[in-house]
Amino acid sequence: MTWLEKIIHPLSFSKQVIINGKPLCVEWTYRADSALRERKQPLNIEMELFFSCRVKKIVNFHNNQEGTISHNVFHKISDDIKVWFHPVISNYCDVGESELQHSKVDVDIKNLRNYYPKKLYIDFRNKQWVGSFC
Repeated sequence: MTWLEKIIHPLSFSKQVIINGKPLCVEWTYRADSALRERKQPLNIEMELFFSCRVKKIVNFHNNQEGTISHNVFHKISDDIKVWFHPVISNYCDVGESELQHSKVDVDIKNLRNYYPKKLYIDFRNKQWVGSFC
C-alpha cells in the first residue's frame, strides 16, 4: 500500500492474533470490510514466503471452499477472514516475476523464527483482493 493509498483509503479495521506462537496483526480497509460482509463464506488468505534465488512475499486469496488446500492449515482471524502462513522453497531459480508454477517444497515453520510475518494488509480494489505482508 502506497502512502497516497493510506491517506485516501486508510486501514480502518485491525485484529491481532497469535498464530504458531507469534503475533500477527491483520489490517484491512473499509472497502475490504464491505466486500467481506457481502461474502457468504470466509476469505481464505495464504501468505506465501517463496524462497528461490531471492525471497518473494506473495499473498494468495482463495475464494472457493473446494480445492487442494486443507482447511486445517488456515487460522481464524474473524468470522470473515482466515489466514495461512506458507513458506516454500522452489526447485527452480526464477529471478523474474514469472507466473509459471514451479515445483515447491514446504518449509518447516519452526526453522523460520526471523521470517515470520508481523502484519498483513488487505484491500479490495477494482473488484479484486490485494494484500501484502511484512
